[in-house]
This record gives sequence, structure tokens and C-alpha cells, in this order.
Amino acid sequence: MKRFAALYDAIDRTTSTNAKVSALVEYFHTAPPADAAWAVYFLTGRRLKRLIPSASLREWAVIATGVPEWLLGETYAAVGDFAEIVALLLDAVPRDEVEPDLPLATWVEERLPACHHRACCTAGTRAVVVARPPAHRTLPPEQAAHR
Repeated sequence: MKRFAALYDAIDRTTSTNAKVSALVEYFHTAPPADAAWAVYFLTGRRLKRLIPSASLREWAVIATGVPEWLLGETYAAVGDFAEIVALLLDAVPRDEVEPDLPLATWVEERLPACHHRACCTAGTRAVVVARPPAHRTLPPEQAAHR
């Protein structure tokens, strides 16, 4: 994941086509095939379907952070970006362990639950999502700050 984050950061930080092509060439020469495939998927603008309903994320954010639901709602009303609010709140939750760098394919295929409908968003899924640090927490500080 760190390798893909570094690629995305390199592409995002420059307007030079040559620098972007150079970063892409370097990444694709060294990335495992599964990671390269997912990188193409994301870099071409494709996205995964909504994996977890917003209501579940809201509930889990309240559980993980201890922030009252009414305050989360008021914050959303003022900010308008729920993902940003949750990311900032989860950043404030102390974590005892840092997870190892996992390949992009592992994050997409194993870590992100394939919840395409509410039925599979169970307590087990909640435990996995709430227990895991956000992906940017496994990145070096300079990359995490640029999300």
C-alpha cells in the first residue's frame, strides 16, 4: 500500500508529464502483478462500490471515538464531508500498534469487506473495520499528511 500511496503522491505533486510517466514506470516495474492491476483500476478513475452503508460507518465512528451521535451530526451539518470528519476523528483515537505495510491487493481484496448490501454488515464486519487503523495510518507521516 505504501508503494501505491507513494506513486499517487508523486503523480499528484507534479504537473510535469515526464515526472508522472517516470513515477508510473518505476511503480509498474516493481509492483506485484495484483497490485499493478488494482493501481490501473484506481488510476483510471474507477472506484469500488459503496462497501459499507453510511449509517453503519456513523454508528461505528461513535463507538470507536466516543463522540456523541448528536455532535457527529452537527459536525457533518457544518462541514458537509462525512468521510473527512470520520478520518479526523479516528486520527485522534490512540492506537497501540502499527500495522505492517500490506500490498494494495491485500487491502482491496481482503481488508475492505465486500459489503454490497446491508445484510453482510454484521457485528463481525464492524469489529474488523473499527479495530483496523485507517489505511493512511500505516503510511509515513509525510504521505499521511497529504491525503
